[in-house]
Amino acid sequence: MSENPKFDEKEDDHMERPSSIGIKRRLGFAIFIDNVSKRIHYETLKEAFQAYGCVFDVYIAYKSLKRKDKPTTFSFVRFGTEIEARSVVERSNGRLMDGKQIRVFIAKRR
Repeated sequence: MSENPKFDEKEDDHMERPSSIGIKRRLGFAIFIDNVSKRIHYETLKEAFQAYGCVFDVYIAYKSLKRKDKPTTFSFVRFGTEIEARSVVERSNGRLMDGKQIRVFIAKRR
Protein backbone atom coordinates (compact mmCIF):
# COMPACT_ATOMS: atom_id res chain seq x y z
CA MET A 1 0.00 0.00 0.00
CA SER A 2 1.41 3.38 -0.92
CA GLU A 3 1.66 6.31 1.47
CA ASN A 4 -0.59 8.46 -0.69
CA PRO A 5 -4.16 7.02 -0.54
CA LYS A 6 -5.04 8.68 -3.85
CA PHE A 7 -2.98 6.10 -5.71
CA ASP A 8 -4.75 3.21 -3.95
CA GLU A 9 -8.16 4.11 -5.39
CA LYS A 10 -9.48 2.34 -8.43
CA GLU A 11 -9.10 4.31 -11.60
CA ASP A 12 -12.85 4.94 -12.02
CA ASP A 13 -13.82 5.40 -8.32
CA HIS A 14 -14.22 9.15 -8.78
CA MET A 15 -16.95 8.52 -11.35
CA GLU A 16 -19.25 7.00 -8.70
CA ARG A 17 -19.41 10.08 -6.48
CA PRO A 18 -22.28 12.56 -6.86
CA SER A 19 -21.46 15.81 -8.60
CA SER A 20 -22.55 19.23 -7.43
CA ILE A 21 -25.20 19.55 -10.16
CA GLY A 22 -26.83 16.16 -10.15
CA ILE A 23 -26.27 12.47 -10.09
CA LYS A 24 -23.01 11.65 -11.82
CA ARG A 25 -22.73 7.95 -12.39
CA ARG A 26 -20.18 5.92 -14.23
CA LEU A 27 -21.32 7.30 -17.59
CA GLY A 28 -22.89 10.71 -17.18
CA PHE A 29 -25.27 13.25 -15.71
CA ALA A 30 -28.92 12.47 -14.94
CA ILE A 31 -31.95 14.68 -15.39
CA PHE A 32 -35.28 14.14 -13.64
CA ILE A 33 -38.43 14.43 -15.76
CA ASP A 34 -41.74 14.83 -13.92
CA ASN A 35 -45.31 14.53 -15.24
CA VAL A 36 -44.45 11.91 -17.87
CA SER A 37 -47.44 10.06 -19.33
CA LYS A 38 -47.56 6.39 -18.32
CA ARG A 39 -48.39 5.58 -21.95
CA ILE A 40 -44.98 6.74 -23.17
CA HIS A 41 -42.47 4.12 -24.26
CA TYR A 42 -38.76 3.96 -23.42
CA GLU A 43 -37.72 4.37 -27.08
CA THR A 44 -40.01 7.39 -27.57
CA LEU A 45 -38.50 9.16 -24.59
CA LYS A 46 -34.97 8.26 -25.65
CA GLU A 47 -35.50 9.55 -29.20
CA ALA A 48 -37.06 12.79 -27.95
CA PHE A 49 -34.04 13.58 -25.75
CA GLN A 50 -31.34 12.44 -28.19
CA ALA A 51 -31.88 15.75 -29.98
CA TYR A 52 -30.10 17.40 -27.02
CA GLY A 53 -27.12 15.08 -26.75
CA CYS A 54 -25.89 11.55 -26.22
CA VAL A 55 -28.43 9.60 -24.13
CA PHE A 56 -26.80 6.80 -22.13
CA ASP A 57 -29.96 5.34 -20.64
CA VAL A 58 -33.58 6.02 -19.73
CA TYR A 59 -35.55 4.90 -16.67
CA ILE A 60 -39.33 5.29 -16.48
CA ALA A 61 -41.03 4.58 -13.14
CA TYR A 62 -44.13 2.81 -14.44
CA LYS A 63 -44.91 1.19 -11.09
CA SER A 64 -44.41 4.09 -8.68
CA LEU A 65 -46.51 3.40 -5.56
CA LYS A 66 -47.01 7.11 -4.93
CA ARG A 67 -48.48 7.56 -8.41
CA LYS A 68 -50.31 4.27 -8.96
CA ASP A 69 -53.69 6.01 -9.40
CA LYS A 70 -52.40 8.90 -11.50
CA PRO A 71 -51.99 9.00 -15.30
CA THR A 72 -48.45 10.40 -15.01
CA THR A 73 -45.16 9.23 -13.54
CA PHE A 74 -41.52 10.34 -13.58
CA SER A 75 -38.36 9.29 -15.38
CA PHE A 76 -34.62 9.78 -15.44
CA VAL A 77 -32.50 10.28 -18.56
CA ARG A 78 -28.72 10.16 -18.37
CA PHE A 79 -26.51 12.29 -20.63
CA GLY A 80 -22.78 12.24 -21.28
CA THR A 81 -21.86 15.73 -20.16
CA GLU A 82 -22.96 18.41 -17.73
CA ILE A 83 -23.41 20.81 -20.66
CA GLU A 84 -25.88 18.45 -22.36
CA ALA A 85 -27.82 17.93 -19.13
CA ARG A 86 -28.10 21.66 -18.45
CA SER A 87 -29.12 22.29 -22.06
CA VAL A 88 -31.94 19.75 -21.76
CA VAL A 89 -33.26 21.43 -18.63
CA GLU A 90 -33.23 24.87 -20.26
CA ARG A 91 -34.70 23.77 -23.59
CA SER A 92 -37.25 21.11 -22.68
CA ASN A 93 -38.72 22.17 -19.33
CA GLY A 94 -42.42 22.90 -19.87
CA ARG A 95 -42.72 21.32 -23.31
CA LEU A 96 -45.63 19.03 -24.19
CA MET A 97 -44.97 15.31 -24.48
CA ASP A 98 -47.83 12.91 -25.18
CA GLY A 99 -50.31 15.58 -24.14
CA LYS A 100 -48.64 16.29 -20.78
CA GLN A 101 -46.53 19.31 -19.86
CA ILE A 102 -43.28 17.87 -18.53
CA ARG A 103 -41.07 19.41 -15.88
CA VAL A 104 -37.33 18.85 -16.24
CA PHE A 105 -34.67 19.29 -13.54
CA ILE A 106 -31.09 18.22 -12.85
CA ALA A 107 -31.41 15.03 -10.79
CA LYS A 108 -30.45 15.28 -7.13
CA ARG A 109 -29.16 12.51 -4.92
CA ARG A 110 -31.36 11.68 -1.96
